[in-house]
Amino acid sequence: MRIPRIEIRVEGTALVIGHFPADGRVALQDIDLPLAELDADGFDAAAARVGGYLLTTLRQWAPSAFEPYGKLIDEDADAGPGKFALAMQLIQQSVAASTAVHVPGIDMLLRQEAARSKDAQRFLVDSWPTIRERLQSFGPPQGPA
Repeated sequence: MRIPRIEIRVEGTALVIGHFPADGRVALQDIDLPLAELDADGFDAAAARVGGYLLTTLRQWAPSAFEPYGKLIDEDADAGPGKFALAMQLIQQSVAASTAVHVPGIDMLLRQEAARSKDAQRFLVDSWPTIRERLQSFGPPQGPA
């Protein structure tokens, strides 16, 4: 099986997009897209949402493969990882390290991305408060022992 790759599966009532990065790279947190939300968006909008996310992620992993195909590049996407994806990476790293040190940066990234992304808005309102509380329970970062 080739790596990096993306896996799409249905778990319960959600479409789940999982990431399997190349060796030595940090995996992104799985993205859960509730089927009810996708249904409310309608087929075309849901397809654009899922497909846009997949193309953006694959383009970030293999930019040279996409260079000849300029119409497949989202003009609004940052040159590096998107702010939402970066926030997800920081959340994952924070949980793995049991630290709250990244919370202010995650707050900033999510607020900026929520201004332009429906997914980020939903995450900021529905999920981030609980995750933020959990991260803050780790307390202030500890210095070297």
